[in-house]
Amino acid sequence: MSKERRISRFARNPIVSSVLIATSFLSGPAIATATNKEPLQSPDRRMSGAFSSIKTALNQRDSEELFRIEHATYADESFQTVLNEYALRQAKIYGLTLFETQPYFDMLDKASSVNQILSVLNRYTRKLGFKVVIPDEDQIDTDLFTPINPKKIKPKKFKDAVVVFINGISNIPKEVISLSGLKTVNLVRSVDFQKTEGESAAAVSGDPLEMYITVSDLGMDDEIPDHEFGHMIDEKITDPVEGDEDEEYTALNPKWFEYGNHMPHDGVTTTDYGAVDEEEDKATTYEDTIGELEPEVFRSEDAVILAKGLLLLSRIEEYVPGYTAYARSISLLDKES
Repeated sequence: MSKERRISRFARNPIVSSVLIATSFLSGPAIATATNKEPLQSPDRRMSGAFSSIKTALNQRDSEELFRIEHATYADESFQTVLNEYALRQAKIYGLTLFETQPYFDMLDKASSVNQILSVLNRYTRKLGFKVVIPDEDQIDTDLFTPINPKKIKPKKFKDAVVVFINGISNIPKEVISLSGLKTVNLVRSVDFQKTEGESAAAVSGDPLEMYITVSDLGMDDEIPDHEFGHMIDEKITDPVEGDEDEEYTALNPKWFEYGNHMPHDGVTTTDYGAVDEEEDKATTYEDTIGELEPEVFRSEDAVILAKGLLLLSRIEEYVPGYTAYARSISLLDKES
C-alpha cells in the first residue's frame, strides 16, 4: 500500500522566525550524573553575541582551545570556523563524520557567478550525500513551488546565503543527514504552503521527500534546514501515515493542551509555530537535536519540553550511536542571543 506523503514547512512569519528554539533536551543535573561534574550554571553576561566561558571542562579541551572559543564572537567570521574545527574533533571522538568548511569558503571567495557559487556548494553537500539544484518549471511537479530564474539571483547575496546554509549544516554529522534520506535540495522563488499566518521559507515534499527552500530565505536563518531535516528524520523513524498520531510523543502533552493556531502552549512547545500541529511540534523540537544547539537546551525547567527533546534524541541515538554524547559536547558552548 502506498503511503500518502505529507508536505510540511518552516514559517517565514517574522514573529515565528525570530523566536527560534529555546528548548531543552539534557538538563544540568543529567549532565552532572553522566560526567560527575557540577550542573551548568547560568552563563556569564558579556557583550552581545559573544560566547561566555565554557562551564564544564571536558578532558579533550586544552587551554589554547578554550581561549580561542571564548574569544570568538558570533558576529566574527572566525566564529563558525572555530566552532567547526572544535566540532570536527568531537565528532571524531564519538565516531561520527563531519567535514571542514574553510576550504569551501575559500573557494566561494573566488566564485563570482551563480553557477560557480552553486558548484562550490555542491562540492560540499555531495560529501554529505545530497545535491542542491535550481529546478526549472518542468522539473517541479506541483504548483506549491514557484521556480526562480537563475539570472534573477544576485551573486553577492546568493554567496552570503550559501555561507549561512553551509554553517547551518556544518555541525550535523553525515550519519544524521543520511538518516533523513535527503538526496535533493531545491532552491525556488516561493513556497505556497501555509499552516499559519505568514509565508513559507521551506518545505519538504514528494516521494521520496525532497527539500525546498526559497532563495530569498536561504540565508535568513541557519536553522531552516534543521527544521526540515526534522520532518524528514521523523518520516524515516516513526514512518507515519498522514493523519496518524505519534502516541508516544503526544502522550507527553498535558491534558489541557490542544494543537492549533493561537493556542496556549507555555511549557509544551517552544514556539507558536510548534503549537500548530504535532508534525511542526516535533520538527521544531528536532531543530535543537541536529544542529548547533542553543545553551538553553541544558537549562529548561519545562518538564514536557525536556521529555519531548529527550525522546527525539533517543530516537536518533538508536540509528546513530554516539550522537547524544557528541551533541552534548558541542552544546557546552554558551552563546548570548
